[in-house]
Amino acid sequence: MFCSPPPPCPSPTRGEGTPASRAEPAAKRRDLITVLQRATQPEHGAKAAGQAAALLGHLVRMHTPTLAEDIVAVMTDTPGRLREVLDAALGDLERDALSALDFALPLMHLQLLELALSVSQRHCGLTRAALAEVGQGRPEVLEPARSAYAAAVGQLGIRYSNLNRREDALKASEEAVDIYRALAKDRPDVFRPDLASSLSVMSDVLAAMERNAEAAKAAQEAFATLAPALERYPEAHAGLARTIASDVVRYSAAAGVEPDGALLQRVVLALGDAAAPIGREAEPPAEAMLSDPAGLIPAPPRRGLSWGLKAALALILLAAVLAGVVLIGGLTELVRQLGAAAAR
Repeated sequence: MFCSPPPPCPSPTRGEGTPASRAEPAAKRRDLITVLQRATQPEHGAKAAGQAAALLGHLVRMHTPTLAEDIVAVMTDTPGRLREVLDAALGDLERDALSALDFALPLMHLQLLELALSVSQRHCGLTRAALAEVGQGRPEVLEPARSAYAAAVGQLGIRYSNLNRREDALKASEEAVDIYRALAKDRPDVFRPDLASSLSVMSDVLAAMERNAEAAKAAQEAFATLAPALERYPEAHAGLARTIASDVVRYSAAAGVEPDGALLQRVVLALGDAAAPIGREAEPPAEAMLSDPAGLIPAPPRRGLSWGLKAALALILLAAVLAGVVLIGGLTELVRQLGAAAAR
């Protein structure tokens, strides 16, 4: 369906939300959490550190759904007791808070692997309970509950895999695949990409267990599952397609089987110019894929970069200034400001 282009936006006037003004609350949130995190460091004294930790605990318990990305970014970038505070608060967090944390925590951060697994396990358990409560309810209620659980158990599978708990990882990834397969059967346009992604994770787990033939088969199914969505929306699914294509080539080679050349050609044509190999412009992309697929497909991007970790790469410009002038007695006011900012 074709849509008319939106009307041009009027020039912003004083008081209207410009991109810069909309970014201000987010930057302020992270600045304030950073101040509290730094205040928990031992050099500030036991009393000040304890007060700051208590205030961080309040924020974690009350505002994690909004602040998860900022909490993870500060925890990874700034020394302090936020990790300890988060560990202590996990049992009090509701499902929406755990979900936000689960998908904000990086998949591969050595210091956070155990914490991330604890978050993911609790998130998965609460999501499973929510699905059980729905039971066989109306489709408009059951489908979101099943989808949420599939996402949670799939994430749990990745967490297990990163800790080399292969059997647990395979069980979780298989469960995610089963749910997404059923959802995609009813609504293929919506859930095929999720099914393809889950199959890709399962193929990685199987490959890590040296079950290469099964890994190649799962990667091939992921490729075939994603192809229709890729042909319709190549830009949206190009990254996942390249990752799966690399898996197909590697796992097929390890298993001693030939990948499906026709499917590889179909995917390359869907990717268009984005799949063209550097230095081989004269060779048609499909022929290049079939003659040397490993040379055409770049190494897969790391799956471990969450949006919270990417956001954390932006350095906090004001934190040093704030940390130098704010006394511990003013931290309660900072928490009040942060709560107000989180509500925006």
